[in-house]
Amino acid sequence: MGSFISSRANMNESLAKKVEAEIVQHKVVIYSKTYCPYCVMAKDVFKEIKVEYHLVELDEHPEGSELQAILHKMTGARTVSW
Repeated sequence: MGSFISSRANMNESLAKKVEAEIVQHKVVIYSKTYCPYCVMAKDVFKEIKVEYHLVELDEHPEGSELQAILHKMTGARTVSW
């Protein structure tokens, strides 16, 4: 997986690097919001098929909105369920 450094303008570099490390370290990473029904469905699917995943609940994380901004830059998606 390539680095997303070129698309990180005005972002917290260490937090962006942490996101990249999580993605590399885990087979499945879910960035979720606890109240999002689509996120709940995604988590349920992985539980059903017994695939472990690394979970980051953005609405419970102290830097959740910044993480979501980093993910938006990386993926082009504003929502957490895509």
